Amino acid sequence: MVGGPDTLKGEVPIAFVVKSMNDDAFFENGLRKAARDALGVQAEPDVLLVPGLPKTVSGKTSRAMLRAMLSTGKLMTETEVGRSITNSSAYWACARAVDEWRQTRMTSDIHSIFTKVDWEDMHVDGHFIGGSP
Repeated sequence: MVGGPDTLKGEVPIAFVVKSMNDDAFFENGLRKAARDALGVQAEPDVLLVPGLPKTVSGKTSRAMLRAMLSTGKLMTETEVGRSITNSSAYWACARAVDEWRQTRMTSDIHSIFTKVDWEDMHVDGHFIGGSP
């Protein structure tokens, strides 16, 4: 679990979960429900299913790299990945999952902004323009 950026809350929990042979949708929903029941709705994580997690040369999961991917969207170069990650394919798979998450998140953020606009009381430069979109 790492924190990911959110325009409304500031940061949201993101769970990178290694895919299994079992029903991934069932597992993802179970993980969300367990977090919601234990910690509340605000702690329900977004789940990113990946084939593996990037490991450092010492064998630890590189959460700092995952956090950097989420917050800035900036990726390491092939050379940097080769020097610091033992399983580069997992790094690039996580990068693809983060990119998809960012696209989905951006779309939902834009949608939530526009659904909160009160179209019935819309004014531009002091002039009522009312009506619906």
